[in-house]
Amino acid sequence: MANRYLKHIKIKVKDAFDFTTSEIRGIIVLIILIILILVGIAIVRSIFSKKTSQTFSPKQQEQIDAFLLQQDSIKNNKKQKNTYYSTNYNRNYYTSKYKKSTPKSVVKPFYFCPDTMTLLDWKRMGFNEKDAKQIDNYLQHCKCPIKSETIKKIYCIDEQTYSKLEPYICTNLPNKKENSTQTTTAGNKKTFATTLNLNLADSNELQQIPGIGPKTASNIVNYRKRLGGFYKVEQLKEVYGIDSNRFESIFKYFVVDQNNIKKININTADVKTIAKHPYIEYHAAKNIVNYREQHGFYTSVADIKKAVRFYDELYQKIVPYLTIE
Repeated sequence: MANRYLKHIKIKVKDAFDFTTSEIRGIIVLIILIILILVGIAIVRSIFSKKTSQTFSPKQQEQIDAFLLQQDSIKNNKKQKNTYYSTNYNRNYYTSKYKKSTPKSVVKPFYFCPDTMTLLDWKRMGFNEKDAKQIDNYLQHCKCPIKSETIKKIYCIDEQTYSKLEPYICTNLPNKKENSTQTTTAGNKKTFATTLNLNLADSNELQQIPGIGPKTASNIVNYRKRLGGFYKVEQLKEVYGIDSNRFESIFKYFVVDQNNIKKININTADVKTIAKHPYIEYHAAKNIVNYREQHGFYTSVADIKKAVRFYDELYQKIVPYLTIE
């Protein structure tokens, strides 16, 4: 019985491994493919392992070592600083915490009326931010008439500072008198009444006006030269450093004489001369000259509208500075 069973198994095994010629070829091809795949995987692994274990050139290695040393030195410096601050904390804490950092005001006075001064004016005079705010707040909330002695009562103004300011304090507003400048002295108080011709006043005369210091006076003179003169007082708003608040405090001191304006002859001036004017751009100046060369001399200033399309507001600003003669 057992022999019969073993014989049956042999027959089954023989049937299982009894391949045809085509099946044997398929098995051989499959084995070859498996071997090729395994070899390919081994090659790829070896390539990547070489890249990851790449060695650096001597120069690159030197740069890496220098970088690592630099990082170590930075860490050591931080440790030393932390140690220094921890050991000196108790000694320096109160002196560093409560030490005053606000610089002392260095006053450079100019003639001024306290009731027309702005916060910016006090800063221009040399007061620091804190003192200027204190003075401005005090005067704004002062219910009594502002006099010379009122300035003396302000906490941040000591005797020495007040002695510098006192000769420059003007307690009377000026009366408008065209082309006149007057300075009067009553006791130790200096007051003045003035109306300056904005086109003739020099830098020193401008600085006599409350609210105008050396820098602003210089800006006014320089801008007047660029314009060729002012044709109305409102042009002061175009000067650098004069905002609406300052203009409101100084415009009453000026008058304008348009006869003092320097005009540009559009029949003879070249492009460069015309373009120097603050109101005229280069392309507009070029069009003005090109039109003149093509059509002849202008017969009136209004003819520039044929050369350039100025909008009405700009045209009205430019006209006072142009002439055909």
